[in-house]
Amino acid sequence: FIINGNVWKEGSFQTHMVEDPAMAYFASKNKLYQFGGTQESFADTYTFVFDGYKWSSIDNGSTRPAVEEAHDMIYYPPADVLLLFDRTDNKMWQFDGTTWSVRTASGGPSKVDSYRMEYYPDLGHVVFIGQIDGSYKETWTYNGSTWTKKCSNGTPGECVQPDYSMNFGFAVTYHPENNYVYAFAHNSAVNGIKTWRWNGTIWSEITITDPEGDGKPGYLTSPVSVYSSTMQRIILMGATQFDSFDIWSFNGS
Repeated sequence: FIINGNVWKEGSFQTHMVEDPAMAYFASKNKLYQFGGTQESFADTYTFVFDGYKWSSIDNGSTRPAVEEAHDMIYYPPADVLLLFDRTDNKMWQFDGTTWSVRTASGGPSKVDSYRMEYYPDLGHVVFIGQIDGSYKETWTYNGSTWTKKCSNGTPGECVQPDYSMNFGFAVTYHPENNYVYAFAHNSAVNGIKTWRWNGTIWSEITITDPEGDGKPGYLTSPVSVYSSTMQRIILMGATQFDSFDIWSFNGS
């Protein structure tokens, strides 16, 4: 499906049907890439590319990440590559549009169950938040070669992090007009989406205003967010517990 800012339109193209793939827009190539995903009968680690008209598979050979689900992929402008953290072997991989290669082999998070990451251009680092070993959260930054742990379950200094459950998912997106990375997360089917922001150093939960009086996002399964340069807003979407699909826009406040 394609959205032009206000209206969804179904395209006449498709990739193979999988759940929980990672997708990222490669800005310098003006193409969308997809990696991994699962079905009931199989899981894969294939790479697909969408040029705005059709999907095509990319032959990566055997050199590629092994992770199949609960992973993320982003565009990293300083090196003009896509980054993907393989939580099965704790390596950061890069993709140049043709070839996968290991960028950083060690020194970062481990025992990661699920994660999200986003590039923070103001300080030139990637912010990474993940659920670790089934119990606690960690926030790291990555500068293209070196990992730095920023918060692990309140350490140091009683630091806070977005509270989310691996079962319900969460989303993160950078808003260039506001210079924050925003996280949209919830930890149960009862609680609605809570909004957090990353200023380059710490996470903080923010109170959302509602001048339109149309409410705020409630429970969303596996929410997805993306920034629209046309609307200058973050688009947040996901399935509700009432078998419907909600789409929200967020201006940063």
